[in-house]
Amino acid sequence: MYLATARLQTGCCQREVATELRVLQSVSAGCNRETGRVTERHRSGCSLATSHVDDRIIVNSTLQSRMIATQLQASLREVRAWARLHLHWTRNQWASGLFSDES
Repeated sequence: MYLATARLQTGCCQREVATELRVLQSVSAGCNRETGRVTERHRSGCSLATSHVDDRIIVNSTLQSRMIATQLQASLREVRAWARLHLHWTRNQWASGLFSDES
């Protein structure tokens, strides 16, 4: 975004900057010419349904859910590998195994 800001400060129009950087014009339109910061533009219509704090909570919750899902998938992979190893065991092989209810 620094390159976009620099190009805008030299007097290039947003369309030229967007074409040069191969991005949509709306991307360069959000860049402030003086500060270089990308800000949300005022939008007409309904106000936002959630606050920025609510948005952050939703993002964090989603990331945490993904992490839990990844851990669960790894655990299931281990269980499936164990099941594949023991798929064709005979009754005698199962009888020789030691099983316990204690963890």
